[in-house]
Amino acid sequence: MARVKKISNEIKKRQALKNQNLERRLGNRKNRERILIVCEGEKTEPLYFKEFVKLLPKSTAQVAETGIPVIDITGTGMNTLRLVQEAINIKNQREDESGIPYTQVWAVFDKDDFPKELYNEAINSAIDAGIKCAYSNEAFELWYLLHFNDYGDAAKRHQYAQRLSTELREKITKMIPAYLKNFKD
Repeated sequence: MARVKKISNEIKKRQALKNQNLERRLGNRKNRERILIVCEGEKTEPLYFKEFVKLLPKSTAQVAETGIPVIDITGTGMNTLRLVQEAINIKNQREDESGIPYTQVWAVFDKDDFPKELYNEAINSAIDAGIKCAYSNEAFELWYLLHFNDYGDAAKRHQYAQRLSTELREKITKMIPAYLKNFKD
């Protein structure tokens, strides 16, 4: 009876590699995300998001060949419903200019004091247009506060600056005397 010679797994792997096509595979790289963030505020929200983009490696923050930003941030100064329409307009205009589509579009706004019907209409309009929404209760500063503590009380927007000043002094730095809206640092 003939003996069966056992072949080690290492030899089998080497033979499998030899049989593989060693040509370079093309078209396997996943396309990079391109994100548009359109903010209700002209300064506070854009400054906030731009600080995050600064933390990213330059190669991550822009498409190398073109220099086009991967994360594009715009402040509009428009109310919630107009903001959604403006996000659509900005998206279309910039995609036409660059030839590179956005993979995500975000509308960032405050709840403010306008009727909930308008607020809901803005969210539904955004959903219909494929735009994602990020919103804070009454003012964007609440988002800053939530980085420090879970605030469950019903504070008014004029109280946010005072609370932020306290949090900054206690937890971050004594160099900033108080929170100042639209202050770059």
